[in-house]
Amino acid sequence: MLSNCIIGDINNDGYINSFDVVLLRKLIINSDLSLNKESADINGDNIIDTRDLRELQQFVLGERSSFSTEVIKNISDINTSIVTLNEPIETSFW
Repeated sequence: MLSNCIIGDINNDGYINSFDVVLLRKLIINSDLSLNKESADINGDNIIDTRDLRELQQFVLGERSSFSTEVIKNISDINTSIVTLNEPIETSFW
């Protein structure tokens, strides 16, 4: 099944705002939440973590005008991991 999602719109209300930031924080803390995980992968690395949160916060605060990945992406059978507070976060970049 193929559908579209808006990156950053975690609650699927059609807007990217502070409500989505709050929900992404909750999702990182509790990966069992039933939220739009495809929209939560802001930077497109298939891992939902604090890097996604930082990018979403910067967007909502007007500190950036776009995300690292496409705003609308087709989703089908995407395997996305969530890094929770109980797991180590990779600290190396590139």
